[in-house]
Amino acid sequence: MKLVFRNLQEALQIGLVPSVIMAFLIALIFSQSGLSMGQISGDAAVDLVESQAEIRPGWLFLGGLVWGLITLWIFVAWHRFVLLEEYPKGWVPPLHFDRMLGYFGRGFMIIVLIAVIGLAASLISALLGPLGVVVMIAVWIFLIVLFYRLSVVLPAVAIGRPMSFGDAWRATEGSTGAILLLVVIMAIVQLGLQVVFGVAISILPILGIAVQVIVTLIFSLINVSILTTLYGHYIEGRALD
Repeated sequence: MKLVFRNLQEALQIGLVPSVIMAFLIALIFSQSGLSMGQISGDAAVDLVESQAEIRPGWLFLGGLVWGLITLWIFVAWHRFVLLEEYPKGWVPPLHFDRMLGYFGRGFMIIVLIAVIGLAASLISALLGPLGVVVMIAVWIFLIVLFYRLSVVLPAVAIGRPMSFGDAWRATEGSTGAILLLVVIMAIVQLGLQVVFGVAISILPILGIAVQVIVTLIFSLINVSILTTLYGHYIEGRALD
């Protein structure tokens, strides 16, 4: 969290304009499907996406594509700023498309691995009765640790120093406690920030959309900063921050 708020100006320079572009494009895409702004914001959007009753799959795919590309753009630029001290110049970060592509590919492989293990564990736990609950809790804790240990390959590819999953696993040996502590701290911090920003929006509703864009950006950078921190500590030998 300190990493983001200590470099808040750089965080905004890296992510604010792309986030505004993303919000505008996604709103435009879904408005073309005949939905109003009220339907594509807040809890109504969640209900619509879950039901998918009013949105064609093509619009969902296009919206997801825009979200994915701009998120990759922001994350790669953030990693490069923190790890390479590649300071933003102006309010539009450089577009490292090759790094973004590599980031997506490795991220996709991690997600597939997590999904396969999680599915297999769910099927096995279903056969174990009450013991299955304990097994699933243990498996999900393992999957959280597995995800973050393997995900140090993401900052690596973002800065042009790709590494294998095996190298990432070996380099992060002994990191389980630190990872779980970081995850718990980040969850508490984000919960607190959600309450604060929720109160702010309720007091000044006119700032709703602007606050939502900024809050989403800050939350995203806080989460991805876990990967940056783990890479910096276990790969480059930096102090945990």
